[in-house]
Amino acid sequence: MAEGDSGNSNYEYEYKQVIVVRTDLAMGKGKLAAQAAHAAVSALKEAEKMRPDWALKWLSEGQPKIVTKVSGLEELLRRYELARSLGLPATLIVDRGLTQLEPGTVTCAGIGPAPVHEVDKVTGDLKLLRCRGREGAQPPACPTDRAAPMKIRVHNENIN
Repeated sequence: MAEGDSGNSNYEYEYKQVIVVRTDLAMGKGKLAAQAAHAAVSALKEAEKMRPDWALKWLSEGQPKIVTKVSGLEELLRRYELARSLGLPATLIVDRGLTQLEPGTVTCAGIGPAPVHEVDKVTGDLKLLRCRGREGAQPPACPTDRAAPMKIRVHNENIN
């Protein structure tokens, strides 16, 4: 995968999920991780309703997902609307405002699971969200940015 490119991958899979996170918000790492997790789960639930076949195939491929970034709300909403117009499972995450953000703040979107070539129409040009090191230190490469999706065994009868 090219540095910062969310479009193409060296790993072979047919389905993926992309989480799109706003970088203009002052979220701590834990808050950002929680918001991305909300997006991943919510988008999967949407896919299970819209395209259960995509959800099952994505699960069987090891749940490949990529976390990307946009600079603000307008860009996030544009990507979300494009995904919906293409018939892709997509969700917006709105924070309840209990900790770091104001109530009603839209933090991120989950797009997919869906076929890679369809998701790439929406997010293929976005940069990866990178890990940050200590202030003033050069951040190490984030090992999860390039890690192959974990292979898991999925039992269809357990998925609702």
